[in-house]
Amino acid sequence: MNQYKVNQYTYDLQDLNHNNLPSALDEFMNGLNKSISVYIYQKFDVETAFLCVAPRKYKIYGEDEQKKMISNKPLVYAKERSNCLCRNCCPGDFQPFKMNVYEKLHIKDEIKNEFKVDQNSNCFIQLVRQFRCTICCFFRPFMNVSIRTQNGSFQFIGKIKDPIKLCPPREWFNTGVDVHDSNDNLVYIIEVSEFKCGTFCSSCCCSACQEVRFHILSPHDRNIVGYIEKKATDCVKNALTGMSNFKIIFPEGIIYEQKVLLLAATFFIQSQMFIESPGEQSEDVDDILEILG
Repeated sequence: MNQYKVNQYTYDLQDLNHNNLPSALDEFMNGLNKSISVYIYQKFDVETAFLCVAPRKYKIYGEDEQKKMISNKPLVYAKERSNCLCRNCCPGDFQPFKMNVYEKLHIKDEIKNEFKVDQNSNCFIQLVRQFRCTICCFFRPFMNVSIRTQNGSFQFIGKIKDPIKLCPPREWFNTGVDVHDSNDNLVYIIEVSEFKCGTFCSSCCCSACQEVRFHILSPHDRNIVGYIEKKATDCVKNALTGMSNFKIIFPEGIIYEQKVLLLAATFFIQSQMFIESPGEQSEDVDDILEILG
């Protein structure tokens, strides 16, 4: 596959479509700038429930100051690109992947409800998370965040980090992430607001436990400036696939790049906290099938 590098980060040439890029990018930027919050809906995959873990796909909607959807159609779509072996064999906090945010997707198979990237679609955001063999305090995972510019290239704008935690079992303390800009300055701290079963068990069936709120904190005074909320999904779907829907309530007056960083932080949080290891997921499937008879 043809690739190129910018600022030591590698991108695929197939992400560099230029189909009406300036107008399409302006439309997306205006939509995101108007949004005081966004909803992230994950597509349910039957394949993930019963066969193997499929790449995650999302629709992202914007909400304006009147709490109305900016458009009936999604602002953008997000699709994971990852290795099948890593998805099905590595724990969530080890898995490497790219998450591309596209202008549009199109239906590949209406009967199976399958979506794929439209070949004429522009990629606006690219998130790259490399493999990290995390052991307690060592080799903490991170994600690089890049945005598309008007000239068609990608610009690195920051990274999301899972900060060093205390060294006893890390699962006890895996409760948030740090958001850094392109100069590695700490922009936001994101921490879970309270501990629920859903904080530690992604396949928890109880709706109340599935809902988890994260505080977006200012690094200077630790004041709460915004929220990320994990929303409850269908009980059976959540138990079978661990799918997650989110709402991001942005801090007031933030710029486009910071909104993109918080969007990336949400995908990073899901991969860190709400993706079970393959063994745990298969046990959940067995339990659900036994309940269903």
